[in-house]
Amino acid sequence: MAFADSKGILDHIVIGCRDLDEGAEWFTAKTGVRMSAGGRHRGRGTRNILASLSDTSYLEIIAPDPGEPETEFVKRLKLLDRPQAITWAVALPLQLVMDQFPGETIRSGSRERWDGKVLRWKTILTHEQSGAFPFLIEWEDLSLHPGLTAAHGLRLVDLQITYPNPSELTKLLQQAAMDIPVVEGPERISFTLQTPLGQVRI
Repeated sequence: MAFADSKGILDHIVIGCRDLDEGAEWFTAKTGVRMSAGGRHRGRGTRNILASLSDTSYLEIIAPDPGEPETEFVKRLKLLDRPQAITWAVALPLQLVMDQFPGETIRSGSRERWDGKVLRWKTILTHEQSGAFPFLIEWEDLSLHPGLTAAHGLRLVDLQITYPNPSELTKLLQQAAMDIPVVEGPERISFTLQTPLGQVRI
């Protein structure tokens, strides 16, 4: 079973935290980079800030939006005692791979930017309960991709996933032609950034 000759691209890594201002201060102190304003996920109860990793990838810090309803996802964010990576996304043409995930549907998403423009995308979940498994994403307008528009100054050095059953996740990544190590252990996402303050492990 393969992804119809489609190669996945790391799109973004998501860091969750209970308060966006706290997350912003934490990130700037660790890296020397002040993240760009993102926007609000209306109906989902969250807002975010962003930093570019390349023209096609970025880092996102997501936190509860005080002006929005408290969703189940927001409740989980409020339980975090520190900012931490909670999931990640791989960019792929979704119509070519959706038959690999029976029972899943292509979901539409959007976010209102700080300047009023609306970003739109579509996603497929590859594993409902695990953040170690990436979700798949396809953007409607790549010219608005956060990798192009968010704060610069960072480079991703490596990404490592820890998971109790590595072979299950490794198989998915191999299908997407992605060489990302998966280590056996408690579920965790970790990565290293090259920053103005040197290399930082998160």
